[in-house]
Amino acid sequence: MILTTITMKILHIVDSLSVNGRTILIQELTRNTNPSLEHLVITLMNTGALTHRFSEIGIEVHALNLYKPFRNLSQKRKTITRIFHFRPDVCLCWSGDANLISTIPRILGIPVIWTLHNSTTQWKTAAALYGVRLAAILSKFVPKKIICCSNKTFEIYRDIHRFKADKLQVITNGIDIKRFQPNKDARGKIRKQLGISDNAIVISTAARIASLGRRNQGDFKDIETLFKAAAIVCRHRQDASFLLFGLNLNYENEQLVGWLKAYDLQNNVQLLGFQDDVPGLFAASDIFTLSSTSGEGLPISLLEAMASGAIPVCTDSGDIRTVVDSAGFVVPQKDAAKLAEAILGIAKLNESQRAKYSKSAIEMVKNTYSIDLTTRQYIDVVAQAIGPSKKASC
Repeated sequence: MILTTITMKILHIVDSLSVNGRTILIQELTRNTNPSLEHLVITLMNTGALTHRFSEIGIEVHALNLYKPFRNLSQKRKTITRIFHFRPDVCLCWSGDANLISTIPRILGIPVIWTLHNSTTQWKTAAALYGVRLAAILSKFVPKKIICCSNKTFEIYRDIHRFKADKLQVITNGIDIKRFQPNKDARGKIRKQLGISDNAIVISTAARIASLGRRNQGDFKDIETLFKAAAIVCRHRQDASFLLFGLNLNYENEQLVGWLKAYDLQNNVQLLGFQDDVPGLFAASDIFTLSSTSGEGLPISLLEAMASGAIPVCTDSGDIRTVVDSAGFVVPQKDAAKLAEAILGIAKLNESQRAKYSKSAIEMVKNTYSIDLTTRQYIDVVAQAIGPSKKASC
């Protein structure tokens, strides 16, 4: 959808285009803006697993590989040269180190906008802690605006991390509601491929685990609590089928396989790993669940599942409670029994009762969290940062 006629050159800086909600949001924003807007994406690390999606829509991506400063020097020179030739009107930075490095374009006179995508209150490493403290200081001078993906993110960075309050602004995540919607054909096809009957209760989870190692599995997604809840559910409902997909949610992950065996879930849980057909998997689902602890902002996977008609059952983190509202259930963090109870409660409902929840979920996303609305709000902030002289020439 064409949302603006303003001509602007937007430089996006991001750590990498790895498999996460932030990358998906950048892709959707660049895809949904007017063709007169030019985008250039620079990654601080390697380009990432989802780079091909940007190439498919005609967006240039270049890598700086800053964390290996003395390697690929010719590539670094080419990337820096491309940035200068691009002559951006504004720099849109996608959290973390991308926000910090934006001090350089700001010194060069380029307006800068930061974004924040979590509600983390405590950091695991000293480097992360000092990075946030430095960002809080720089927030007074470097960015024109700081976009928060959720209300919880806004509150945490204002009240706990002490970012410049009058620069913080909430623009919630959004999704493509044309791509994510109920689809009977996809529902039947995916269930058949996975060996799941039409009448089975399918519960899906989309998440990202940072590594395949044994430590910190699930990160703040708290996958173990989900396994514990699944074990309770499957004792009462043998027809329950759990689909877990996302980066490193696969059978190469030793800890996840260990939990499958420990909780006797080999016949009820499938670890599907990274999947391209996310709309089909959500269309095949009756319930969507997240077992996150602190740290969530506004999970894009939750919006995608709800738009597809899956009934949400999630723990209380970030803006999840606001999004779910009356379309599903929100339970306390790390409470496997409550999570299982809510899933079983939905499983007991008849088709008509479930349809009411599904309709509420679909309407909530359609009315409040569409990518069209999110893109329009982002472009408004970008235009304001550039200033009246540029807008007048458009």
